[in-house]
Amino acid sequence: ANAADVNKQVLYARRSDGTVVARCLLALTAQGGMLAFHAYCHDNTIGFADIVKEYAGSLAKAMNTTVSAQGTVPTLVASRWYDDGAIDVSEQFAGLREKKFLEALEVAPLETVTDVVAQALAPLSIDALTLPSVLGLAAFRSRPELILPLYNIILHETQLSAEHLVRVVGLLVECENIEEAARLAPRLVPYALAVHREALHGGHTHMVEAVIAVLAKCAPAAALGLLRKTRTSANRTWKAETDGARLYAGAVANFQLHRPAQAIHLLELGAKAECCSWHRAQCKELLDSHRQAF
Repeated sequence: ANAADVNKQVLYARRSDGTVVARCLLALTAQGGMLAFHAYCHDNTIGFADIVKEYAGSLAKAMNTTVSAQGTVPTLVASRWYDDGAIDVSEQFAGLREKKFLEALEVAPLETVTDVVAQALAPLSIDALTLPSVLGLAAFRSRPELILPLYNIILHETQLSAEHLVRVVGLLVECENIEEAARLAPRLVPYALAVHREALHGGHTHMVEAVIAVLAKCAPAAALGLLRKTRTSANRTWKAETDGARLYAGAVANFQLHRPAQAIHLLELGAKAECCSWHRAQCKELLDSHRQAF
């Protein structure tokens, strides 16, 4: 896939006799940013890291784009490709790794968060190319509410990838901003259906389940619709469903829609399903907590 896809190219370093001594994958994100991935080098004397930095920077400038640190690279010819792990070769995102910034973000009042992030990114802006790196910050794990000051930027940033929108919606749900999460939900449905179609030809379905899980809490009708449209040919009814995660998401969506009887039925099925023990336990835990509450 890395050889065939037009949005992926490999930079090679060769000796005068043509022997390859180093290589680095370059790729374009869905938003048009450039990524450089973990490099492989068999000759530590050539300064390959500096070569990659200079080449990627020059190429990005010629293409009127930016060398990003994170982003989503679409699949084209193949349904999967080998991801070496993107790295910040340009060092334009170094500000996001500085201890002073990370400490400030942990305690910053919400009304100052956008300014704090903008200062760390300068001269870059907060946009579709830089948001993936921002959303990857560990601070969101302890302070999901940090997403709130960035919400208006994200809402109007139509080029942000669906994978990162899932992260955003999940954070909004976590800090109980359901209405804001629901406004972004419609952008996730077509993405989940597209991923599901790809999965029918050997791709992965984990992002489909991730979308369903977040939608169950903020857009339950959409979540149930996706659950119906992404069923396998063997599981056309809830009773035939064997995936505990899907049964759990269906139960959460039904609780949100004030259908407790149906939700309990799905949790009972999930607690007995032939799936991984963790998903069975998840269904049983919610079932027990609901019974205790009533």
